[in-house]
Amino acid sequence: MLKIIRHTNGARTVIEAIGPLRGVAVRQMEQCWQKIRWNAPYAPVGLVITQVSSVGDRGRDLLSRMYQWGVEFVAVGPETAAIVEEIKQAGRVQPTA
Repeated sequence: MLKIIRHTNGARTVIEAIGPLRGVAVRQMEQCWQKIRWNAPYAPVGLVITQVSSVGDRGRDLLSRMYQWGVEFVAVGPETAAIVEEIKQAGRVQPTA
């Protein structure tokens, strides 16, 4: 089960994801991120990924989209660091509206 904690410090919001990012958890994470984007579309967002032992294809797609939109990732642990590095290697493109 994925645990999502949201911290706001001034204009910056940090999402902390703890646990596997697959199945229903992907939708929960996406809803959290979309709500932040809707309420503050230009505010910086960070994502701390910890204890994420598995990421499904939909989870990887979501992380890639979040990265494309400028979310800054912090990975805690070697498994999550490898996932984040893979997403960063794909690079960023300018998102279209």
